[in-house]
Amino acid sequence: MDFWSTFYVSLAAILFLASLLILRTVYVLKKKRNHVPLDRRKSVKVMVVAGSGGHTSEMLRLMGSLSSCYEPRIYIVAETDKMSVVKIDSFEKSKNKEDENKSEFRIVQIPRSREVSQSWLSTIFTTLNALTFSFPVVLQEKPDLILCNGPGTCIPICVAAFALKVFGIRDITMVFVENSRPLHRGSPMASPHRNSPVSFAHSPYRGDSESSIVRRQYLFADVAHSKDLVTALKSLRGDEDLCDVVLKVGSTSISAHRVILAASSPYFKAMFTGDLSESRQSTVTLQELDESAMEAIVDFFYSGEIEISESNVQELLPVTCILQVQSVQKACCDFLERQLSSENCLGISAFADRHNCTDLVTSSESFARYHFLDVVQSEEFMEISSRQLTRLLRDDDLNTQSEERVFEAVLAWIKFDVDGRQKFAAEILSNVRFPMLSPEFLMDRVATEEIVRNERTCSDLLLEAAECLLLPKRKSQVHSHRVAPRRPTTVNHVLYAIGGMSRREASKSGEKYDPRERKWKTIGDMNICRWGAAVGALGPFLYICGGSDDASRLETVERFDPFSNVWVPSVPMSSSRNGVGVTAGNGRIYAIGGFDGSMPLNTAEYYDPKNGKWMEIARMNQCRFGVGCAVMNDVVYAVGGSDGTNLRTVERYDPVTNTWTIVASMSTARKQVGVATLGGYLYAIGGCDHGHRYDTVERYDPGKDEWVPVASMSTPRSGCGVGVLDGFIYVVGGYDGTSYLSSVER
Repeated sequence: MDFWSTFYVSLAAILFLASLLILRTVYVLKKKRNHVPLDRRKSVKVMVVAGSGGHTSEMLRLMGSLSSCYEPRIYIVAETDKMSVVKIDSFEKSKNKEDENKSEFRIVQIPRSREVSQSWLSTIFTTLNALTFSFPVVLQEKPDLILCNGPGTCIPICVAAFALKVFGIRDITMVFVENSRPLHRGSPMASPHRNSPVSFAHSPYRGDSESSIVRRQYLFADVAHSKDLVTALKSLRGDEDLCDVVLKVGSTSISAHRVILAASSPYFKAMFTGDLSESRQSTVTLQELDESAMEAIVDFFYSGEIEISESNVQELLPVTCILQVQSVQKACCDFLERQLSSENCLGISAFADRHNCTDLVTSSESFARYHFLDVVQSEEFMEISSRQLTRLLRDDDLNTQSEERVFEAVLAWIKFDVDGRQKFAAEILSNVRFPMLSPEFLMDRVATEEIVRNERTCSDLLLEAAECLLLPKRKSQVHSHRVAPRRPTTVNHVLYAIGGMSRREASKSGEKYDPRERKWKTIGDMNICRWGAAVGALGPFLYICGGSDDASRLETVERFDPFSNVWVPSVPMSSSRNGVGVTAGNGRIYAIGGFDGSMPLNTAEYYDPKNGKWMEIARMNQCRFGVGCAVMNDVVYAVGGSDGTNLRTVERYDPVTNTWTIVASMSTARKQVGVATLGGYLYAIGGCDHGHRYDTVERYDPGKDEWVPVASMSTPRSGCGVGVLDGFIYVVGGYDGTSYLSSVER
């Protein structure tokens, strides 16, 4: 047979097979079958395609209304959809607790067809990849029924099921569920004569009598109900409809409903439900409360919203304490805590103490201890009470390296009002650690001070100090806190490791390393898990910005208070940023580059704690995620990262001119690089490129505008944490290409 004969025969065979395939496809699409009754002994094997964005919740609501014959259940979930796995597992375990007969279920994960905001061109390849996983899954599980309600994951599953049906391998019924409302008997889905072997409104077995139909209830929840109710109540009060009490505060009359007041405040509940005379009065007079603050609180009862500002917080807080409105009380305390400064921390502490706000007292006193040298220069310091000053001086963690400064501060406080404060001199000075003073200072300054000479107790303190200095061995025999040095704890002398990946899951935990104790200690957990985030320090506070919680990229920010050991939400950034670079300098926190879920970013912004706002700055010359950042000589450096291609380029930002300038490039492209400054040099540490993790380190000299290699680490690392402590660069954790690391080197 010659070539052309072979060609035509092959072509005819291909056309014949294609025709058969088309005819078979048309037949499958158009065929009508009578309903085949299911054997009562046979269950319906269901494959449920779950997805994020509410798809999973809808499907689980539907599964909860089906009878026990619909099992086993196989749930199909995208590999990156951690939340759906948790929801399904919780639903099935709860269902098994309620049912005597434990139902069988499995969760199967396949690659996601398309990520949110993924380009359509790349979607072709990810969908084909998902399809290669879907065929074996459907063929192996052999479901009778596939239920889906729209997530992208259902496309490869349904294509695989349809292909198996076309080739006559497996006849699978596929049902698209538009919503999970209960189906009535008259609906098409409920008819026992449909082609589908499933009837969602009752038992699937044909021939069941009307009386045997299982009626299932549907719990309707109106998510807008609470908001509508609040709006309606607010409107009733605005029109003074059904108001049954008037609150008289000074010259102001406030109309309200007793039930709303009692439900919102334990104070009013006790007043109106007890046997007090106010429970029978239509007008109730409230003494010594601020009128505007009381109006704002009652408005809050009806709206759930209240504006707290510097102009009203001092009036609001006392009212919330009396009325026991804990949510607003806490909001006022949080507001005041964010306003803490060296000039006002002592006043806020005294204010909080008067109203028994213990958490605010603790945080404000901690702030005062940390900023002691600045606080003693403020006007408030001269006005504090002897009790407050004693409490401050007695603390071992007072942040000062010089006891001489403590003595001078105490002396200045006494001399501010000698006549009124001379009687407190002995008590206050007993909290100055005289044995920690230098001999010269004791003789030349302390012993010659008239206030000290006139107090017998102060003379005893001088003798105690002289004994400890002249006979050091006897120091251990003196049972007094004055012989112990203070333990100033500052964020600058502790190394922190926050968040990241642990056992391939995002973490919310953190640790700190104190070089004096040479060990790591856990700190309070963040409010949410984060990986790909970055941290900067301003004063004693740490700010962690962006990252990802496994479900989405984050624009949120949290602030850590080392004194209270608590993370609190801070002002969010303007953009979601995973793989962001964060650094602190010039009194600001800079957030640079990152990935927002659709593309790498060249945008940057800074947070100013003084005005509590994020401000955008000039864009970088290149997009960068996995970028390393640091501040040196008042300019910000953005090192490496990736814009789709891993970068070795570096640029720096000048806040004075608001411009980015390209500087010398590194010798190696580095994504997820660690960056630190020490001794006037910029260090680029580790990182990765094309799957290879580096142990190498380069150093940048801004004077010469050049990078040179320096000593390598002992372990390759990308995504590692880097910090400078006591003249050393510490490198913490990271990923070596095989596992996530807990090791540290310097």
